[in-house]
Amino acid sequence: MKPLVMTRTAQIRLGQLLMILVAWMLFGVLMTVYDHLVVHSGNSLGASEGYSFWFSLAMNTGSALIGALLGGSMMVFYINVKYRDKPYGQTILAVAVGYAAVIGFIVLILAAVFVPLRTGKPLSDPVTQEALRQFLSDATRIKNIMTWSVVVAFTQLVLQVNNKFGQGNFINIIRGKYQIPKQEKRVFMFLDINSSTTIAERLDDERYHMLLKDFFADITNPILDNRGQIYQYVGDEVVIAWNYSDTTNFKAFATFPKGSRETYPPVFPIHR
Repeated sequence: MKPLVMTRTAQIRLGQLLMILVAWMLFGVLMTVYDHLVVHSGNSLGASEGYSFWFSLAMNTGSALIGALLGGSMMVFYINVKYRDKPYGQTILAVAVGYAAVIGFIVLILAAVFVPLRTGKPLSDPVTQEALRQFLSDATRIKNIMTWSVVVAFTQLVLQVNNKFGQGNFINIIRGKYQIPKQEKRVFMFLDINSSTTIAERLDDERYHMLLKDFFADITNPILDNRGQIYQYVGDEVVIAWNYSDTTNFKAFATFPKGSRETYPPVFPIHR
């Protein structure tokens, strides 16, 4: 039996999920500290009787952890794959609907776990049930939903921008890697569709661009799996770059030909 080998695409997505998990948990800590400082500021009447910094910290970081594992996984492994070639509006709507479902699930789970711990009574006890109702109807839940909505929207925006710039390039821009000109040794490949002019003459403009969209989507994972970077698109051509020291770069040659005319639906008359 051959050992399981994780593809480069899977590694990239797991890395994105890990970054989301760390960033969201750090934000949960910051939100807890911010709330604590506000409660104890001169403009506040002080903390309520039931306030606990450590309980709030556990709630916020616990929410961030569960949210990252559920919502972050949904964004990285489903939405940004399933809706990769869809308009941003559809992606944002999918994220919003998914987030609402995830946050509702998280609140119920955390309430069912932490409220009985605070009351010291089982969930079936009337005291715990009343505390549970107060917990769910507290204005803090609305504040958290609004805050995390912004966090989720910003996370999705960063993921989309990162995909548009190419994997790793967005981080390099933030780091200022190319603020100062420097030399890099790269291997380039210029990849396009055979007989693209003939195909374009058979198709109208709309169907030809649909074909290009499917073509670009099909070759993205083979490029990433072979550690390539999509430098730019020029018409029906894709310019791919590899690090000069990467000895695995030309494995992509063996991957690209697996796609054939039969890969594409009959709506594209390229089968003739």
